[in-house]
Amino acid sequence: LDLSSNNFTGTVPSSLNNTVLNRLGIQNNRFEGNFPWIPKLSTCDISNNSFSGTLPKVPNDIMTFKAAYNSFEGPIQLTKAIKLSLLDLS
Repeated sequence: LDLSSNNFTGTVPSSLNNTVLNRLGIQNNRFEGNFPWIPKLSTCDISNNSFSGTLPKVPNDIMTFKAAYNSFEGPIQLTKAIKLSLLDLS
């Protein structure tokens, strides 16, 4: 699902974590609040938004996670993310 660069605003609904998505691109919008994790994601780009709070636990099978230019804080939970090849939290 690619919804990047659309100037969407508001929060991402928590019901999104009940979907079966492999890739999610919502970068370059104006989403805010907490980001609800989607369990089976392999690629996730949520960079250049206004997300805040703590980062949720990163899914085990994720390979690419980009969350740069948000306002996350706290620890990064990468316990079993052994497939992770790209992590951008700048």
